[in-house]
Amino acid sequence: MKKVCILLAIVFCLGLFTACGQTEKTYTAEDVTGKIYTYEKEGFGGPFTIQVYEDGTFQYYVGFLSSYIGMGKWSVEDGILILRDSDLNFVNHFRIGENTLTFLVKDSTGVMYLKMEDGDRFFGEMLKINASSYFGGEENKKYLVSLDEVRTIMLHNSDSKVDRVKELLEGFTHEDLRQHWGEPDGMTSGIWSYAWDLDETSAIWVVFDSEGYVSEVRLSLKD
Repeated sequence: MKKVCILLAIVFCLGLFTACGQTEKTYTAEDVTGKIYTYEKEGFGGPFTIQVYEDGTFQYYVGFLSSYIGMGKWSVEDGILILRDSDLNFVNHFRIGENTLTFLVKDSTGVMYLKMEDGDRFFGEMLKINASSYFGGEENKKYLVSLDEVRTIMLHNSDSKVDRVKELLEGFTHEDLRQHWGEPDGMTSGIWSYAWDLDETSAIWVVFDSEGYVSEVRLSLKD
């Protein structure tokens, strides 16, 4: 009986040492970049998604019943993803897991139209991006947004939308845009600029510098 007790004590101690030796993984920025996360619950008339981009920006959309598309900068601190909306004073915190984000109510403001609860989860998967959308060398690879993505940004009610699109297009040339967006719907002779239609009444004008790189973005009526 004494031997059995000693054996059990040894097994218990070994198990305790093993448990103590195991540390919970702290996830980093690399674990969230290039992914789209979908809310486990119903969004505002459709899926609530968060897209985390490699350039340090993010975009979120709470559902089809909202015309607002949020965007801003993200950072990771001690395994916590922090999203800061550029247009609104929204800051939200999420604990990073294996292809999951867990909402943390503490220090979070939430979003419009939905009330998230502490512990609510978002499930992630890699963004499905066409490889032809990337330009530049392997060491300086950058994603060129599609015209549909630009259309979504430019047509939502935000004072910073033009600056946001200009930021996304920096470093690209007129050849990049024509290759990826197709031939422009208009052009000017006085300055080097092309226009692509956004809807029936508006268009985006992209101005290029003397070397052919994007230098300015404008939103205007097609007329």
